[in-house]
Amino acid sequence: MKKIPLFFLALLVLSGGWPAEDYHQGYLQKHKGGYTCHYIR
Repeated sequence: MKKIPLFFLALLVLSGGWPAEDYHQGYLQKHKGGYTCHYIR
């Protein structure tokens, strides 16, 4: 993995990052069972 200069990393964090890809949007609406890696609540 390439190292990101600290200045650019700080800009990324302060800007709030970037939106996720379309296939990540509305995950819980698309997968009614929800997440399967979490413990039962």
